[in-house]
Amino acid sequence: MNNLFSKSASRFSVNVPQSVLFSDNLVSLSDKQTRIQEIEFALERIFAVENQLTILETIKVQNMQREIEKIKQKYAETNRIMIALDELRISNFQERIEAIYVENKPTSKEFIHAERLMQKREELLAFL
Repeated sequence: MNNLFSKSASRFSVNVPQSVLFSDNLVSLSDKQTRIQEIEFALERIFAVENQLTILETIKVQNMQREIEKIKQKYAETNRIMIALDELRISNFQERIEAIYVENKPTSKEFIHAERLMQKREELLAFL
């Protein structure tokens, strides 16, 4: 009977450390996933141009995009060929929108920071 008791006790002691290790792995995976999400939010802040535009620039871009859509809808409903003046207006709006975005692109310092964040994210993803 002593022999039976010692076997069950040894099984119990073996299983406890395994469950503890499993729990620790879950916690570390959770921490890594949280860190990955934090990195992705930081990258989004760096590369989301809309976040870098001023309120005035945002309004200008939205108004120009609305004008482009109005011109395109006018021709989509009637199936007519777009006249050169409207093509020129669309082209001008698109160039002005692009110029606003170019003025507000991330700096080289932000790109370097983003590159480091992406490397860290890849390292964390390798562990999952």
